[in-house]
Amino acid sequence: MTLLFPCLKSVRATGLNSDLNQYKDKTTELLQGFKQRFQIFGKLKTDFQVFCSPFTVNPSDLPVDLQLEIIALQCDSDFKTKFALARLDTFYQYLFPGYPKVTSLATNVLCMLLLGKTYLCEQVSSVMNINKTKLRSRLTHI
Repeated sequence: MTLLFPCLKSVRATGLNSDLNQYKDKTTELLQGFKQRFQIFGKLKTDFQVFCSPFTVNPSDLPVDLQLEIIALQCDSDFKTKFALARLDTFYQYLFPGYPKVTSLATNVLCMLLLGKTYLCEQVSSVMNINKTKLRSRLTHI
């Protein structure tokens, strides 16, 4: 540890423990801020688990309104076969009329996953619009 932080060792040797306590307090505040800001990821973890593997998730770990649909889905051998053969986004298209809660959950997760791709498309489009302005430099014969 002393090899990685030689300056910190010199600060500690001078007896400036009050400064170290200040750093400790700031670090604790940052940790609390991260926990508060990213607590939604803990809530979304079960949604992603259901989306990725609806046939292996434990129904008792899910909200009550979703449990019955997951149990019915896990008992359906036709959908197990379709799940094994199809991609995730196309698999959930088969479920629409019979499993509205599971389909809604899948729609929410797909929206979150596709948001990043949409952002990239919009960013590229903005760059292209900037490139196509009259102010860009171009070589002409005039």
